[in-house]
This record gives sequence, C-alpha cells and structure tokens, in this order.
Amino acid sequence: PVLKESDLNVARDEYQKVYRFILDDLDFAQSNMRSYSEQEAINRGASRACSSAVHAVRAMVFTWIASYMTSPYDQFFDTTKPSRYPDFTNCGVDTPDQAWEIVLQETEKLINDPESPYALESDYRNLFRWDPFEHPEDYQSKERILVTTNTPEYGPTNFITQMLWSHPAETISMSGTQSIAGRTRPARWIWEKWCEKYGNTELNSKGFHSASSDPRLAATYQYGSYDSWDQATDNIGQVKTNTGIFPETTSGTSKNHFFRKFISKRDDYNCGDADCYIIRMADIYLTAAEAAASLGQTDKAIGYVNKVLERARNSVDDLSTPLEEPADWKVSQFSSQEQLIDAIALERIFEMHGENHEWFDTHRRGA
Repeated sequence: PVLKESDLNVARDEYQKVYRFILDDLDFAQSNMRSYSEQEAINRGASRACSSAVHAVRAMVFTWIASYMTSPYDQFFDTTKPSRYPDFTNCGVDTPDQAWEIVLQETEKLINDPESPYALESDYRNLFRWDPFEHPEDYQSKERILVTTNTPEYGPTNFITQMLWSHPAETISMSGTQSIAGRTRPARWIWEKWCEKYGNTELNSKGFHSASSDPRLAATYQYGSYDSWDQATDNIGQVKTNTGIFPETTSGTSKNHFFRKFISKRDDYNCGDADCYIIRMADIYLTAAEAAASLGQTDKAIGYVNKVLERARNSVDDLSTPLEEPADWKVSQFSSQEQLIDAIALERIFEMHGENHEWFDTHRRGA
C-alpha cells in the first residue's frame, strides 16, 4: 500500500491506552513464556527471563500507575488536560489503593511463594564480582530477574557502561584514561546521606564523612584512593601510582569518587564481564515495602526493608562478629506514613545506586 503523510504523522496515543497495551502484552507473555523449570530444562543457566519475571514487570508498571494516582498534581505532565489526568479505569483500577494492592500482590508472589525462582543473594558483594572464571555461579544468582548480559564477543552492556559510568584510569586491565568509559560519577550528597544514616558521624579534614559502616558502600563505590596499574609489557600487574580521590581529596571534579559496581577484571575499551541489572530481587522487596507503606501497612513495609538490611549486614568476610549497621528499622522511628515512604525511596538509592533507578524513581514521585 502507498503510505500517505497522514499515515506517518500519527498523534501520540493517550497514556492510559499505552499502559493498557503494556499490560495486555504482559498477559500474553505470562501465558506463552516458559516457566523457570521449563527454561532450565531446555537451556540451563542461560539467564533468560521466565514467566515469573512477568510479576516483577507488572509490579513496576502498577508502581508507576499508583504513583501517578497518589500525587497527580506533583507529576511532570499537565494534569489539567483531560487526556493527561491519571484515569486508569481501563487498567482495572479506580483508586491509588487499588493500584498499590496490585503492586503488593505481584511482588509478594515472588517473595512469599515457595516455588518462586528468585531470592536475595546471600552476600551483596557477590552481585558485582564479575568474574566468570573464579565465580561463574554469580551469573546464575537467584537475585537476577531481568538482566542485560554481556559477553566477550558482543558487549551491548559494556556500551551502556561506557556511556554512563566513569571508571578510574588504568584500573585492572583498563589502559589510558577513563574517557571512553563514560562521565557519570556518584553524587556527593548521596554519600553524605548514606554515611549519616548508617553508622558514621565523624567528618574528615575536608568536612566530609570518611566512610560508612554499611558494607554496601565499599561494594558500590571506589573512594579514598585507587591504584593505577602499569600497562608496560615488562611491568604488567605492578602498581604504577596511587591516586587520591573523594572524600580524602576533593579539589576538582576529577577527584570525585567512582562507581565500583561495574568494574570487572577484564574491563577494556571493547568489552568486560559486567552485566546491567534491570530488575533484581532487592528491588522487589523495596517495591513491596513502598506499596505496603502506601497502604498503611507499616509493620509489613518495615519487615521487607529489614530483609534487605539484614543481607547488607551479612555481606562481610567474618560473620562471627555481627555488624550493627545498617541497623533494622523500627516502627517508632517514623512519625508519619510520608516519612516512611520517603525513607524507603532513599533506601532504594543506597541499595541500587548506579543501576539506573534514580531518574525513574524521582520522576514518578513528582521530581
């Protein structure tokens, strides 16, 4: 058929219809995708999504819907226009609570179902070791729900990391400067919030917190200093220089700290072994916590957060001396529902900083 200009210039559909299309697509996926056991029987260890992953994605979709409906006038779109007002009756919900109920139901199917193929990894650090030779089991972790994978032959994930996360120059096998590996660096205010919340009140000579007692901090960031490795043929593997960075050295943007999460032992300009998490199980726990808090189920919300914090405390080499931080939350810490929801939002940043959630979380909350 001959296409006319009018066929090409199609107006954007109302977003409620787009959400309905997404939900219909998820229903189709759940009916036609293999279950976890079927997937493992056919292609064991392939890290492919199974039908259970649909619950996770559906929870994320309804989290956006619930957020829109909870605070419609805090959103970035013009809610005075009829087509932009958050009416989601076509998606089966009339109120924010109905949407949050669906979020809670979908996340709890993955958390509480004994046949769920997903679970929190026992050690937070294992999520970011990226060593297929020494720790191939990490790539089959039950925490992984949706992941963009990377291989030495074809590295789309590495292209993402090159665009987003800056790496320290000449670390591991990376030669030269970090110019190819992106420009994004962690925000200092998140560092300060993290250290204030979990176990460190002392400031260094620069006026910043020196570290946190939360083991996740060291797994997330390269900070204080880093070793550059000599790339000369006769000196490979020898430390060339030690470079001071935030929070010990703070002069100039080049002294900011780095994300450590996505540095692998085989990083270079073309490929590495670091995958990108789209949804992992900690995200599900914290999403369940937000839904429960939004529904006024404070005890349940705090219980889900504490599961994530317990894993963080266990992410150490020596478990004989229990860590105090990050300490479990208590109901008495929160004077209002809003305060609890805000705390969960901040906890999502601590747990998943650099995993591409911040923009989406802040925008659906009206930033």
